[in-house]
Amino acid sequence: MSQSDLEGETVEPEEEGWVKFDGYDELFVSVRKDGSISIYSTAYEEFFAHSEAVILFYNQDKDLVAIKPANEYDKEDDSKRKLHESNNLGKITAKNFVKQYDIGSKNTIKYEAEWNEQREMLIFDPTSQGKNVSKKSS
Repeated sequence: MSQSDLEGETVEPEEEGWVKFDGYDELFVSVRKDGSISIYSTAYEEFFAHSEAVILFYNQDKDLVAIKPANEYDKEDDSKRKLHESNNLGKITAKNFVKQYDIGSKNTIKYEAEWNEQREMLIFDPTSQGKNVSKKSS
């Protein structure tokens, strides 16, 4: 296809079969090598952006991790973890949680997650085949 094939009258790209990328539909979470957990932008913006904190859950029978939004952070409540926002990501300091349930790695691993509407929790399986997203050192 040449550039001249794209010239001429104005036509909406969708009319010619182009699909506009407007972000990921999938929800992702990563367990970072430092023991923190990151909630990627799609899930963060839709379910966590108005929360100051989260509550972490682990299902030992199913080996699943769940992250539940919590409206307010209370440093006296050990079940609530402060949710930090950085570049449209939610970041949670969770080193002890990651260590206790042995879900960490020497690398940062990205997992697909699923929003459970009934329980209002983001759930992922840390035993699934995640993607190593650690930066390679040069």
